[in-house]
Amino acid sequence: MLIDKTYFVGKLSIPHLSISEGVNSSLSNLADLERYISIYEPEFLEKLLGEAYPDYVANPTETEWTDFIALIRNTTTLVSPIANYVFFKSYPDIVEKNTGIGTVQAVSENSVLVTDSRLINVWNDMIHQLYKTDGVLDYLSTTIFDGDYASPDWSNFTTINQFGI
Repeated sequence: MLIDKTYFVGKLSIPHLSISEGVNSSLSNLADLERYISIYEPEFLEKLLGEAYPDYVANPTETEWTDFIALIRNTTTLVSPIANYVFFKSYPDIVEKNTGIGTVQAVSENSVLVTDSRLINVWNDMIHQLYKTDGVLDYLSTTIFDGDYASPDWSNFTTINQFGI
């Protein structure tokens, strides 16, 4: 995997990724996050790379792919559109828990649920990371999809708003 729990800080922060001594390990979200990364990271890369994805999987150490990896994840700042995608897809499952009586969500006094706007901001930040000048999509367009592979449909990689448009 290209990312791990260290990418989930700041606006991508997920509660209870580590546990304190004496705390029940079932309260940790780390195992869930690792499972979501293993599901959604390949999904993201496949959507991003289209028919070039099998070549990436088979030859990740070739220069064109190592350059791509350097663009898609910043190991210094721990920023990656992959982390945004994983967060966006998994966060609703992390904040809602299944119980014997149905799906529940923790309630706090004197608080307001703001998950929708947070998810919108996380998604739109991912889109900005992909489309920035000399960024991921520019690199893919001029290097990977400038020959052997047709450009994938990136129409799902657009900003969203609270109205779903």
